[in-house]
Amino acid sequence: MEAPRGPIELADENGLVFGLEKTLAITYTCRTVTNSEGKRVRETAPTLTLKGRTLARRNTLRLLGLTLDDKLNWKEQEESVLVKGTTWIGQIKRLGRVYGGVPAKLMRRLYVAVVVPKLTYALEVWYTPPTLPPGAKRRRGSCRALRRMETLQQQALLTTLGTLRTSPSELLPLHANVLPMELQLKKTCQRAALRICTLPDTNPVA
Repeated sequence: MEAPRGPIELADENGLVFGLEKTLAITYTCRTVTNSEGKRVRETAPTLTLKGRTLARRNTLRLLGLTLDDKLNWKEQEESVLVKGTTWIGQIKRLGRVYGGVPAKLMRRLYVAVVVPKLTYALEVWYTPPTLPPGAKRRRGSCRALRRMETLQQQALLTTLGTLRTSPSELLPLHANVLPMELQLKKTCQRAALRICTLPDTNPVA
């Protein structure tokens, strides 16, 4: 920022002032080093100074609805999505009472129009559809996030259909005429990839 013709110099020329007390620093790295005890530990990020002021450092950053952590493992983003999903499903449960509640048809429409977009916002950035590589015994990808989202879907569909809590979770999407969560997330990622592939060559994302 302090380079010639950088943001600081341009701000001074135009009478602008940076609020350095509000400026924070975050370093994205997974690099490790060996400490004095012979253990591998995460490398210490360098101290950043701007106009003589040492910038405070943060481990997470919110940008366009995404939570970026300094390791880029997306655990913070996963937790954020699950909190939002739990909140909205709690609202659905309040509306979907067996007696005097919203009809199942409207409850399904509410789930498709509100809950699914909340869970799948910017999904293609942080979610990796689980796959089973040839010869592997365990699937690789965002398996934990998928299991937790499947639990959220089960809770929403139990309320939508008004069925017993012991109902088989595999049958709930069929009765509600919605995609199972794994297929819904995979569809969202594939549609995002298709949109990127159809962009013109002049687009920076292409």
